[in-house]
Amino acid sequence: MRYIKNSFFEVFSINTPSFGVISLGYFNAFKSIDLLEPKEKSIVQGNIVSLFKKSSIVAGDLNSTPFKINEFLERNSLTGFILSTPSYLFPKKYVRKEVDLPAFDNFIIFDKSLKKYSISSLIKLPKKIKINPRRYMKQIGSPSDHIPIIGSFNKNGMNIKISIYNVADPVFWGKYYDSTKQGFDISQKGEAKRQIILSHLVKKVVKKTDLSFFTEVPESFISKIKEISKKLNRETLIKDTLYTGKVLKSISKNILIYNKNFK
Repeated sequence: MRYIKNSFFEVFSINTPSFGVISLGYFNAFKSIDLLEPKEKSIVQGNIVSLFKKSSIVAGDLNSTPFKINEFLERNSLTGFILSTPSYLFPKKYVRKEVDLPAFDNFIIFDKSLKKYSISSLIKLPKKIKINPRRYMKQIGSPSDHIPIIGSFNKNGMNIKISIYNVADPVFWGKYYDSTKQGFDISQKGEAKRQIILSHLVKKVVKKTDLSFFTEVPESFISKIKEISKKLNRETLIKDTLYTGKVLKSISKNILIYNKNFK
């Protein structure tokens, strides 16, 4: 098991006996690659292509819609199938007409021999809404602006379930971007209440899956994550999130919780 971190992605790469390399992580927006200087763009593309070529399944918060991801795959002659569903409630104060809810939390399947697969979300989102997405987030009682997604895979009679979930850290990221705290109560009391709701959802996610990847985990939520993992007899790996927009090591964490069979 490896943890790979660079200016574009932070990934736990797990080599499993039955499913090959499964890479779970947080990615920068694919549209941002085209804004880079030629030399940096070449390095970033090379890193992503190398990861994708070594992986049978890639999943996580890709910060991009399937359309943008497909553009990148085609441009780099990569063959992958994207499993997606609306998963992100973005900040938008004024909504005058219906808006699409993007699928940012995606699975990409590169293993051509993997024929049986599906995804589901623990909180079902519509494809379109006509109100502020963060207001809708509060209406449905979601503790995060992202929805936990679970992928189910079967290969040669073997089954695996993988979850990806950006749990949100509005208190920390709200210091740098006003939009990230929109829709959240970032007071001490508000964050404590959010984390109680979050803990129930995280427990449900971990119970259902063999591999669970969580990103943007607040430092104050780490002890609860460890407690949930221990009670469910799972292993936990915790890594710092590298915030690439500034020279800053974030107090948010990336966490992998896994069944011991997938070391």
